[in-house]
Amino acid sequence: MAELKKDDKGRVVDIEFFRTKFKNRIGTPDRRYEVPQESIEKYKDILPKELMYYWETHGFSSFLDGLFWLTDPDEYTEIVLEYLKGTPYENRKDLYVIFRSAFGKLYIWESTKGRIIKIYPLLNMIFFSADADREKLNKEDENFVMNRLLGVQSPRSLEEDDASSKPLFARCLKKFGKVEKDEMYGYKLSHLLGGKESIKNIDRMNLFNHISIQKQLKEPTISISDMENNTLTY
Repeated sequence: MAELKKDDKGRVVDIEFFRTKFKNRIGTPDRRYEVPQESIEKYKDILPKELMYYWETHGFSSFLDGLFWLTDPDEYTEIVLEYLKGTPYENRKDLYVIFRSAFGKLYIWESTKGRIIKIYPLLNMIFFSADADREKLNKEDENFVMNRLLGVQSPRSLEEDDASSKPLFARCLKKFGKVEKDEMYGYKLSHLLGGKESIKNIDRMNLFNHISIQKQLKEPTISISDMENNTLTY
């Protein structure tokens, strides 16, 4: 195997390496929704060209029977604004949901910074990356960061576990079938109201309604990850 190209920080910048990792781990779409050309035109100078490659190659599509979705950022604008309102991040600009999981976890990209926020509706939490917040990426850097971000995804990283630390996805898929593009597997009774982390408490539901209800029940908990300073705060 040829030596991989790296930048001055030792990070791999070999585009095909991470595209291959994505293909091996995530695979190809099981349901594909073509990306309108107007979406490509709208975002080609806003989001990294690597994401445009995935959009053009795979569409806004479902992988792994709905465990992983490439998303249309426009469909998530309102719910992100609603969920972040009243938090330290409500005035952040240029936030775009680039992909999500079957359990409604939203991965949010900020221009010049990368994947800065994750919204985790099952536990009503916001994960914020202090490391990404320190970044000032140029277009080339953004492209490599997006390439690596997609390449490191794996089925296990997208999973959720029950209270006994047993993965839920396969059981949800068998019991409820595949989630549609506006759906997620969520808890019928929120943990905020005493609901259990159990397959018995899960159903297939509208993603946007579920996230909105969680926000209405209680302001989300914020977790800040700072790997540079080796801290994780809540």
